[in-house]
Amino acid sequence: MKALIFAAGLGERMRPLTLHTPKPLLPVGGKPLIEWHLEKLAALGVAEVVVNTSWLAERFPAALGDGSRWGLRLRYSYEGPTPLETGGGMLKALALLQEDADPQAPFLVANGDIWTDYDFAALPRAFDGDAHLLLVDNPPQHPRGDFQLDADGRVGNDGDRKLTYAGIGLYRAGLFDDWRGALGDAAGSELDPPRFSIVPLLRAPPTAAACAARTTAAAGPTSAPPNACANWTRRSSPTDGRRGTGAGAGAGLASAPTLMTDQHKTLSKFLSLVLRHEPQAIGLTLDAQGWAEIDEFIAKAGAHGKLYSRTLIERIVRDNDKQRFKLSDDGLRIRANQGHSIDIDLALQPIEPPATLYHGTATRFAGSIRKTGLEKRSRQHVHLSLDRDTAVKVGSRHGTPLVLHVRAGAMHAQGIAFYRADNGVWLTDAVAPQFIDWPAQG
Repeated sequence: MKALIFAAGLGERMRPLTLHTPKPLLPVGGKPLIEWHLEKLAALGVAEVVVNTSWLAERFPAALGDGSRWGLRLRYSYEGPTPLETGGGMLKALALLQEDADPQAPFLVANGDIWTDYDFAALPRAFDGDAHLLLVDNPPQHPRGDFQLDADGRVGNDGDRKLTYAGIGLYRAGLFDDWRGALGDAAGSELDPPRFSIVPLLRAPPTAAACAARTTAAAGPTSAPPNACANWTRRSSPTDGRRGTGAGAGAGLASAPTLMTDQHKTLSKFLSLVLRHEPQAIGLTLDAQGWAEIDEFIAKAGAHGKLYSRTLIERIVRDNDKQRFKLSDDGLRIRANQGHSIDIDLALQPIEPPATLYHGTATRFAGSIRKTGLEKRSRQHVHLSLDRDTAVKVGSRHGTPLVLHVRAGAMHAQGIAFYRADNGVWLTDAVAPQFIDWPAQG
């Protein structure tokens, strides 16, 4: 999946701020406006983002670089000193968007001068037609709206219930197959490169553009209740009114990765820090069992510059190779499975362990372990693994790995309690030196 961010505008309404800084690079919430989009796209699993530029174009590579800090590949589509508008800009960027890509594959498009808490993963993975638009209630400055949402959920040009395009959508290159025919003799279409708005293509008869759309409460300056909608054309199927989505309801924009991206890992580590050690860092409240309300976490993390969504948190829980987190049965709360340095009652019941468990550490800690055994120190328990391979991975995080064999069965026979966390990690209060078997080289 690729994405296009519109960033070529002059930003005239924001002057004098935009005389020296492009609007998408103006700071919002402690970071450039466009960076919020880049973080969300990286978290979604998008690999390549095209940024179209014109006004103060040189500022973008200087500020954003090649995108590697987000795990993205950034490419810039320079339009010249005069912006080509949305249609001309997208047409020019198609060469980059289609390079090494399926020509029928959709790409995500977002205006670079908006902020939204809309979850891009809620966009459909599959849809018919050439575009899928996000619509919101009409803001005061645009009371007439853009597109009609009919009672049967179909998008059209005329009617009393028009809504406003939020600047977020999915597009296919096929939208431009007959762009000259759709534009006619509209001003700018005769230029090289052409300069025109995308709207005439979206308004064209279905033979030129087929469009699916949905409304959302999460994007744009105003809110709208979720609403069923379908397509503009017979080429699309009706939507699921319960979810307010277009064809392909419930499917994510991109398949969940089997390995976490760098952005996922960064956000997972911050989630771990807050849920296991420092909830006060963002003013989060945990209950006695370590549970946090997901909505509260998202809001308070966002206030500290960390952008999460419910979908992203669900992906982190699912894809984390250490299975550090657990969601409540109702999906409204989250907690860490183990590893807390704060006082938390995980309500774990004692359980008989296997005869041998394993502890992964680093060789540099061997001396102190020989003297005192394994101590929980700042954590609530000593962590033990069921198999040697996992223990090797754990030890590798701290240096040259050292795997110790713990005679858990013998400890249990002497009345020492063991517990097993929801992610399979074994826990106990301490392991005395006499219950540790060392490798020959240890």
